Amino acid sequence: MKLTVDDLRDVLKVLEKIDEGTARPRVPGHIGRFFRQYEQGRVLVDHTLQQSALARRKDGAVSGEGVGAVALSAMIPLDISVMDFPLGEVATNLSLSEELGSIVSVVLWMKGPTANAVQNALKASEAVRLAGDYRWTPVHRVTPGVARMELSQATVRWHEARFLKAVADDLARPPHALEYLLDYRIGRPGLKFFRCVCARQSQGRWVVMPALRSPAELVIEGRIGSAGRSPSNSLAKLLICREPWSQGWTIVEARAIEPGDCVAHAIEWADFRCELGGSKIDAPTVERIKRTLDDHGIAGAEDTSWNLIQRLLPVCRDLVKQLRGV
Repeated sequence: MKLTVDDLRDVLKVLEKIDEGTARPRVPGHIGRFFRQYEQGRVLVDHTLQQSALARRKDGAVSGEGVGAVALSAMIPLDISVMDFPLGEVATNLSLSEELGSIVSVVLWMKGPTANAVQNALKASEAVRLAGDYRWTPVHRVTPGVARMELSQATVRWHEARFLKAVADDLARPPHALEYLLDYRIGRPGLKFFRCVCARQSQGRWVVMPALRSPAELVIEGRIGSAGRSPSNSLAKLLICREPWSQGWTIVEARAIEPGDCVAHAIEWADFRCELGGSKIDAPTVERIKRTLDDHGIAGAEDTSWNLIQRLLPVCRDLVKQLRGV
């Protein structure tokens, strides 16, 4: 099922009304189920914020004062557009945030000094750290506001982000409606759910590697450019996305990797799940992952480094945990 630009515009109008509390959509089929879960998700978000003693502003955003400092790394180049006077220029960008545990749409109103500083840093592919009164609209929107900004050493790329990692064990999990974000620049416009997987191509099929279970075939609905067209039996990290009404995945980007990178990916995936539960990965789990991958022809080098730095902020950890059903 594909939505036209007009269809997407109509969907976004309904979602905006749900956010405002003025819509009770009763639509059949895939879109109806998406609307209902989105509506239920807004209640879940508000409950989670209340549990953390956080209150929304009138615009629906939460002050970063109560959330905590966040680092943002550009996922794609910035897009600057000219809005009608008096708003002026606005830049938008998809950025990765380990503290928020998600891809966020960073909106920069260019008349603000902090927004200008963030724009210059992200344009130069540098990560920024926001502390203080930025505005976070759960789950996928950040505006710098009057936050304090500094350059961050924790630059993250899509193939490194812990929260993006998936394995065959959980790839079939239906995403929650709130895990989709609006994107106009990566492929066709749509509501998209992104993940990063390690997969092996064989006879024209991509098979996703597991952590503790078995490999699973990646159902491919499309590709952006030549992404995912690799030699047979090659091992790669894939950035993939899908829409709520997709039958399969679209391959966005691909990069060749070694077996040790696949082992590190699975261990970091498992440690992120532990992070959602408030613990750390243990040695027996690491050994089980290594054995599982070895059984499927993936033997990792012993000196491959793993990123086991847990950076999720408390309220974000609680929210991501519930959305993922962990």
